[in-house]
Amino acid sequence: MFLVLPNLFRKPLALVLTATACFHAALAFPPLSFLVLVYLACLLELRHQAQAKFAFRWGTLAGLLTFGPQLGFLYNIFSYGAVALWLILALWIGLFAAVVHACHRQLGNSWALILSPFLSQIHG
Repeated sequence: MFLVLPNLFRKPLALVLTATACFHAALAFPPLSFLVLVYLACLLELRHQAQAKFAFRWGTLAGLLTFGPQLGFLYNIFSYGAVALWLILALWIGLFAAVVHACHRQLGNSWALILSPFLSQIHG
């Protein structure tokens, strides 16, 4: 049985899944490290959501799917407290998507793309 998604969810879900797959492929196979650029491009495409809260939610989902497998070691250290750490890390990706969305709405597409490298340094 196929899962039928509304058109509203198809593109952002495809972007999130593509971003996640590219990130994991780039991490697992160093010759494919250029796929990190596809990951970033997918996150930047999330700026086209109707509202900033939707960009934030899809970005957070991308963060959860991206960082979840890499943070399994935290479970050995912090037990269930690792879930909070995982969520905090994912929220930064969601915040990035929301801020890029706001820049896109306020300043236009060109400025949003120009400022995105600087916005990515908010958490770093």
